[in-house]
Amino acid sequence: MRRLFVRVYLGIAVVLLVGTSATVYLLRMGFESTRRQGFEDRLIQSATILRDRIELSDPDSVRMALREFGRATRMRVSRVPVSDLMSEFVSRLDEGDIFVEWDGWDRPRVYVARTESVAFIAELGWGRRSGQWRGGRDRFRSSRDSTRRDRDRSPPRSSFGLPDGRPPWPGSTFDSLRFDRSSASSIFVLGILGISVLLVGPAIYFLIRPMEKRVAELSVAAERFGAGELDTRADPVKDDALGDLTSTFNTMADQIMRLVEGQRELLRGVSHELRTPLARLFFILDDAESAETPEEKDIQIGKIQHTLAEMNDLVEELLTFVRLDSDQVESMMKSVSVSEVFDEVVATATDLRSEISIEVAIECGEVRAISRYFKRAVLNLVTNAVRHAESKVLLSCSKSDDLVVVRVEDDGPGVPEDVRSQIFEPFARADTSRSPRIGGVGLGLAIVKRITDLHGGRVGVDIGPLGGARFSLEFPDSAK
Repeated sequence: MRRLFVRVYLGIAVVLLVGTSATVYLLRMGFESTRRQGFEDRLIQSATILRDRIELSDPDSVRMALREFGRATRMRVSRVPVSDLMSEFVSRLDEGDIFVEWDGWDRPRVYVARTESVAFIAELGWGRRSGQWRGGRDRFRSSRDSTRRDRDRSPPRSSFGLPDGRPPWPGSTFDSLRFDRSSASSIFVLGILGISVLLVGPAIYFLIRPMEKRVAELSVAAERFGAGELDTRADPVKDDALGDLTSTFNTMADQIMRLVEGQRELLRGVSHELRTPLARLFFILDDAESAETPEEKDIQIGKIQHTLAEMNDLVEELLTFVRLDSDQVESMMKSVSVSEVFDEVVATATDLRSEISIEVAIECGEVRAISRYFKRAVLNLVTNAVRHAESKVLLSCSKSDDLVVVRVEDDGPGVPEDVRSQIFEPFARADTSRSPRIGGVGLGLAIVKRITDLHGGRVGVDIGPLGGARFSLEFPDSAK
């Protein structure tokens, strides 16, 4: 819980910090760009007036105009030889443009006008101090003294001032104050961000706490299930991602529980089925030891062989039942000839009880299935019918809608309705008092159901026209 909380909290905090910082940076860049553009426009406006006076005045008037411009804009106008300028700048001046360029110290230079040999360029700072032109921070530190001297001089009102009386340079007292306000706004925004980050922590905690509680409950349920309490389930509570995870866990637990219970039931059934032939073997051995003639011993040996064959059948059926879960069904499916399978099944079943008549009716050609499993399912049903029939068994195949239906009917006693849903379970028997003539190990119908399930089909039982049991196998028709 703590680790999850810290990770979520730090993630949100970092996103807030980065997002807010980027927003503040972009806003400040936008403000600075707007300020600079406005400043350039004001400089060009004042420089336009200066250019007009330069073009219309004599040299003395020009010098006075330059002083007035410098006093109004706090910029120094220099005369620079045209030969020292870039050709691009000269061309723009020739076209009558007034433009602003910024030097490496982020200070403006206003290209005002040119004469035959010189160009008038206004630069930051006016008046000398220690051999350098004042400007930037040097001018800010002396702004109070400069203002006092300007007030004492009481200069005439200049035509270069802006309509609101502000100098165009943004580093003036007014713009410096505005810069300070911008910085204060940034600090205020960052302060609000810090408070937001602090408030996000408790909010995240109270949001994560219910989720953490549900995860802990699911973890406890998983631990109990892993410890052997197979009936343990978790409560989904809500229809969300955790609820889906909990439902998936419960579904998995149900499947595992069914598998484990099936294996336990299978083990109990195997032990029960093996106990009977083993006990019979001991009795037969006792009879064989007490036999007085070779003929009697041969009879007992035949009984032993028959019992061992039953045990072998049980093992083979059990192996088949277990393997049905592990095969890759889809890759093994192919078109299987129904008539060929029926011929093989009838030949095998006839050897079991030759007195039983087996009739075949085929109305379908092929079925998509695993050949050996399809044959095993049909064979198990037919041999089961032969064991219980009085005289007749009917094996048929037909198509119904999108299904291939195989039916096996007999004229035996049938299956009671109350046990029809149970006979497909391992070792279930509809008749617990069957005679040795009937035989079987109790896995045949369970194997049939497992095969049909693997093929996406169904198996059922009811009463047929012959009066006995009628088993129906339904397989999807691949031709549809």
